[in-house]
Amino acid sequence: MISNRSGIRLDRPGESPGSIRCDGGSSHISLNEIFRLLSQKRRRYVLYELRGESRIEMEALAERVVAREADADDTRLPEERVNRAVVALHHRTLPSLDDAGLVEFDARQGDVVPSQDFASVEKYLELAERDDRE
Repeated sequence: MISNRSGIRLDRPGESPGSIRCDGGSSHISLNEIFRLLSQKRRRYVLYELRGESRIEMEALAERVVAREADADDTRLPEERVNRAVVALHHRTLPSLDDAGLVEFDARQGDVVPSQDFASVEKYLELAERDDRE
């Protein structure tokens, strides 16, 4: 077992190489999968907005994501753009994050909840967000 200062353990016996597990957690998401998920800007923006949230409605999340994309506050966002973002979140972005185990997405209710495995990407999110701001 290899540990780093953040408490993330890498390559535990019985786990696939490159899988990451946070202390006390059961995440087995590969480093390649984390980088794949973070490679798309809208997925990153969704994950940034979920930090510190226990639950968020998809429409409110779409407004925040569109505001990030436009680098604007959410009071000046065109409704059509937000509606398109809601559709994209519903059909592509949130299902891919749900499949990866980072969020729990209830398509019927429109609720998004960070999963217990969300912590496995937080260090990477901090680095990505710093880079996105530059």
